[in-house]
Amino acid sequence: MTHRDDSPAASRLIPATGTVDVAVLGPLEIRVDGHAIEVSAGRLRALVAVLAMSAGRPVSADTLVAAVWGEQMPLDARRSVRTYMTRLRRLLGPAAIRSLPQGYLLFCRDVDALRFQELLDAAAAAADRSAERTLLAQALALWRGSPFDGVRAVQLEQVEAARLTELYLSAVERHIDLDLAAGRDRDLVGRLRELTARHPLRERFWAQLMTALFHSGRQADALQAYQSLHRMLDDELGVAPGSAVRELHRRILLGDATPGPPTAVTGPSAAVPRQLPAAVAHLAGRAAELALLDDVVQEADERPAVVMITGGAGVGKTTLAIDWARRAAASYPDGQLYLDLRGFGPPELTVGPGEALRAALEALGVPPAHVPTSLDAQSGLYRSLLAGKRVLVLLDNAADAAQVLPVLPATAGCLTVVTGRRLLPGLVTRGAHPLVLDVLARDGARDLLAARLGADRVSAEPAAADRIIEACAGLPLALAIASARAATSPRFSLTALAADIDAFPSSLDALASADADTDIRSVFRWSYAALSPAAQRLFRLLSLDCGAVTRLPAAASLAGVAAAAVRPLLDQLCQAHLLTEHAPRRYGYHDLLRVYAAELLEHTDGDPGRDAALHRLLDHYVTTACQAAQLIEPLRDPIKVVRPRTDTTGEPFADREQALAWFHEHLPTLLAAVNRAADTGLDAHTWQLTWALADFLQWQGRWNERLTTLTTALAATRRLGDRDEQARAHRGLGVALTKLGRHEQAAEHLRQALELYQELGNTVGQVRTHQGLSHVSERLADHRGALRHVEHALNLSGPAGSTAGLGRLLNSAGWCHAQLGELTQARRQCEQALTLLRDAGDRVAEAATWDSLGYISYRQGDTEQALRLYATALELRKAIGHRYGEAITLDRVGDTHEARGDLDAARERWQEALLILEEMGEPGADAVRAKVEPR
Repeated sequence: MTHRDDSPAASRLIPATGTVDVAVLGPLEIRVDGHAIEVSAGRLRALVAVLAMSAGRPVSADTLVAAVWGEQMPLDARRSVRTYMTRLRRLLGPAAIRSLPQGYLLFCRDVDALRFQELLDAAAAAADRSAERTLLAQALALWRGSPFDGVRAVQLEQVEAARLTELYLSAVERHIDLDLAAGRDRDLVGRLRELTARHPLRERFWAQLMTALFHSGRQADALQAYQSLHRMLDDELGVAPGSAVRELHRRILLGDATPGPPTAVTGPSAAVPRQLPAAVAHLAGRAAELALLDDVVQEADERPAVVMITGGAGVGKTTLAIDWARRAAASYPDGQLYLDLRGFGPPELTVGPGEALRAALEALGVPPAHVPTSLDAQSGLYRSLLAGKRVLVLLDNAADAAQVLPVLPATAGCLTVVTGRRLLPGLVTRGAHPLVLDVLARDGARDLLAARLGADRVSAEPAAADRIIEACAGLPLALAIASARAATSPRFSLTALAADIDAFPSSLDALASADADTDIRSVFRWSYAALSPAAQRLFRLLSLDCGAVTRLPAAASLAGVAAAAVRPLLDQLCQAHLLTEHAPRRYGYHDLLRVYAAELLEHTDGDPGRDAALHRLLDHYVTTACQAAQLIEPLRDPIKVVRPRTDTTGEPFADREQALAWFHEHLPTLLAAVNRAADTGLDAHTWQLTWALADFLQWQGRWNERLTTLTTALAATRRLGDRDEQARAHRGLGVALTKLGRHEQAAEHLRQALELYQELGNTVGQVRTHQGLSHVSERLADHRGALRHVEHALNLSGPAGSTAGLGRLLNSAGWCHAQLGELTQARRQCEQALTLLRDAGDRVAEAATWDSLGYISYRQGDTEQALRLYATALELRKAIGHRYGEAITLDRVGDTHEARGDLDAARERWQEALLILEEMGEPGADAVRAKVEPR
């Protein structure tokens, strides 16, 4: 028996005390009291899966948003989560999900993925092989396909699915090992053929296939299987099978009836160094990086392997390297070498390759008097001593490849871990694995605080903990400094510590230290000092950008150079990890580095250099935004854009879609740029940026942002004395205030706009202002008054008006007639409007007219035709990116389904409209929400 997710009947059938079972090891399945619940909405499916994987533990709203939406999070993410939770409670029963201060808690009787892990743990602890095999079989039987099949959630897809799949395959391998030990070889051959075909790079399956074939009396087939593996690895990866498989192959060739894993052979050692420093007590948020390091160990069995851990100052490279090295030390019984190369610090303290080799040789037992004098001889002796041994070498804080290359072992079985602030291409081209560390995500940073201060102390003051994390920008070194202060004052609350940090004029001051090794500015300074002068200048200037991410043309404009010239400088900053390339040609640095760069800018460049760079940046945003605005709405009246400086780089767009995507990506930056221009006294830039944003903000229903930018622009136009632009700002404010329900203020701004347009003799402006006044009257239910304003606009426009302008007015008139019940007249005018608008290519107004015609058919009782007309409006509004219009049409489609008696379909459309309106913070969301709630 299956119930729809939004069916009222389903809600009644699910009792408040229902038991919930969730299965994610395959397509998502949800059962309440044994009844299957069909969940079709993608976000709901993702939320259920994320909550289920944490069943028994609350999940914060931030964690849910990050896991489900990733970087595409809605504007009001927490509100969207609350809306979805309301729907889930109707689905699963009101008691299934509880809201707690720490987040949302899902009560599940059973989650197959969690039961799978419990069975694996029980199998590992089983007293005998028979019990272990039974438990493994029970665990494997839970699998129905790929984990989270059909669930779109970033965290589940990128992390959990891979983790569970690896556990599954390891369990399959172990289960087969037990079957082989029990003599079930013949039964396994077919299955192992299938497994090697599906997982050709998993050598253990090949070894098991070879074993099963050999034990079945098929020695030739076993040898043929090895040859197939060898050819495949050579063709695909250019490598040979691992040592375990090669040893098995050798023993099968010799006819050994009991092939097994080879025993390790190690040579004698004059000295076994154990030089690893003590691990830092608290490592958090680095599970993925630790797993990658574990994977490289297997490669070291075949060839000398190298891992290059890079990242910015204070990001925890050494902490990670030492922590992992101590965990892996048992795999390297012949020794662990540790050398601090001091690559970023006073130049006189940097360790050269000769000094590093001498230290390594002495650690390996070579008397100082016997260490060769030449670098080549030292390197040769070092590699000879390591030949045939398993040694782990940790080279910490490397500045360049010249320090490292002579100290790299040349024998299989040895692994070298290198840390440094710059990626060393000389190592990567020789096969080193790059591992780039970033600042900690919020959850990892919170775990680090909890590890240092105690989980109870952090959970008792979550807001203060978040403020400390924010002030530290997720940087492990900064978090360590802050938590050390809290640890030394256990009587003081975290709230007091957060307030203390906020009291400093700069977050860098709050994290200052007398110890140069832990002082944030000192740690940053060594990386900055290693840059070229041009890269240092760019690092400082990037702090002027208005957004968190800077694209290549904006960076070129800041520097006043061509894009081709700025790219190598950006690469230099990225290699030093003073900047991160988040996506191709999109750069940013974390908040502490931004503060540091701004400090350097103030002390180094002075006002003239800073002001010139900011002027170039705003020139870039004005010219690019105005170009994009004209592309997304070609029919709008163009303006005369400020002439950019010659050393400003623009950003070309191939088509409308690129321009629209640019607005989506740059909206926070452009909103900040409006304020920056106003604060700097660049009034022309201020109102022109506001003009460029107008249509995009309107289509996205961003009325509060529209109101804010227009208020700023109005002040700028008054300072300029530009009355035409003052009128434009007043008119825009009237439209925004109307949408926000502030009708008296809207009418006042529109009247001021009308007076200015009349004084200027601007007929087009008067026509558009009357349209705005018509909308105010409509919102006040004065439909006759609204019609009078439209008719006045039609008279002003006359036959000489533009085709698109006349079409828009006719649609407005038709809408007013429809509200008055004059449906025949309404249809005639809207159909006339549609012809004109299609001829003019005005897709925005054309979509609105299809919507009007749908409403007219709805009012006439022809709901089938209404749905067809609304579908056309929806298709067009989606195509042009008019999200606000899309929500309005969806709401009306819901009304039409309700009139047809299909309440399920109505609620689906209303819910879609509500999600859009809530993301926009649209006041009209309340009216739609009332339709969605049970009546």
